[in-house]
Order: sequence, then C-alpha cells, then structure tokens
Amino acid sequence: MRAGAHTSRLVSIPLVLALGLALVLFGIVVPSHPAGATPNAANGNSSNGNSSNGNGNSNGNGNSNGNSNGNGNSNTNSNSNTNSNGNSSGGGARAEGTHATLSQSNTTYTSSDGFLTVLWVSGGHILLTNATIDVATDAGPAIPPGLKQIKASNLEMLPVTTPNGVNVTLHYTDADKSAQLVKGGQLRAFYYATPLGRWVELRTTIDAANHTITIADIDVSAFGDGLTRIAMMG
Repeated sequence: MRAGAHTSRLVSIPLVLALGLALVLFGIVVPSHPAGATPNAANGNSSNGNSSNGNGNSNGNGNSNGNSNGNGNSNTNSNSNTNSNGNSSGGGARAEGTHATLSQSNTTYTSSDGFLTVLWVSGGHILLTNATIDVATDAGPAIPPGLKQIKASNLEMLPVTTPNGVNVTLHYTDADKSAQLVKGGQLRAFYYATPLGRWVELRTTIDAANHTITIADIDVSAFGDGLTRIAMMG
C-alpha cells in the first residue's frame, strides 16, 4: 500500500464525522421515507379517514340520517295517528264505548245488549257512542219517586252537521214489564240531564205488540255533552 492512499483515508474519516456533527447541530433531518410518499400521521386514517372527514356513520349519512330526520317510520306513524281520529274531528272528543257513524248509508245502530236502537232519519251525520249498563250494579242517579229503573244505557250523539232527524227505540220483554213498580202501568223513558241535575221524561210511542218504546225526532243536543244516561222506568 502506498503512503498517499493511506493518508487520504485517514483524512476522510474525520471529515465524515465532522459533516455528521454539523447536520445534527443545524437541525437538518433527512426524511425517513421515500420521496413522494405520504405519512400516515398526516394523510392517513386520522386526517382523511373516518375521524376527520366523517364520511362514514359518524356524519349520519347512513342509518342515523334516516332516523334523526324522521323520514322513516317516525313520520309515518305520527301522521297516521293524527289523522286516525277521523270522525272525532267532526264533533269533538269521543267518549269511551262502542262507536258508530249514522248517516244515509248506515242508518241503524243497536246496542250489544239489544236494549237500545238508534235510527238515522234525516239530516247530517251523527257520531254515536254507546256504553251498556247493568242497572243491578250501576243504579245511577236517584230515581224519581214511585218509579223503578228497569233498563238503562249510556248514549252520546254528536252531530257533524245540523239539523238531524233521529229516532231512539227502547226494547223490553215481558219480564221487564212485570218488573215495573207500577203494575199494569205504562213503561216510560227518561234521560238524566246533568246540567239540570234531574231526570227529564221523553215523549214516547209504545208498540205493545213489538215490545218497543220509541222516542221520535229526539233532541240530539241533549246527548251531545258526553255519555248521557237514558232509562226505561215503570
């Protein structure tokens, strides 16, 4: 080996060390990844992925938008319930019981116990509600002296439009006739007028052959403020 070559190598080693020290002192950092590559910390999942852009479920573009905006079942159910009252909108709130709408196309309603029949005759629609009564367990308001309550029913009639022509017929049996307090007397019909706090007698026509008591062209307004008790007495 020649002396000059050996001397050149000795000089290059300290030079490399000096350059490395200078780079450290001046804060020059050489990238640890190839040119053109993008580090995950800046452009990977943390920035462009779900956490920042929120292009997934976090922005609610999927199921969350459907439910939160109410475009699904929530809107459908709400509208359905609001409109489902139907007949109620014509005459106010309906009482609890059996509901029916009487009109030219549906003229007759008969209670489930067979005691009461309501017949639409003319005029606007009637929104009817009926609740049967067992007088043995529900005697209701005090009965006028000298009479016995034989059968009764709760009735509400809400006119959609007026005037209205409505007949109410009460049905009785031979046993009902025998049960009256006034033996051999006429069966009579009353309704209880809550605003007046008393029973009001109704004008009736009795058909003994068919065992009926009919109130023709009844005053519907007397049965328009909630369920009103109508009773057969004798």
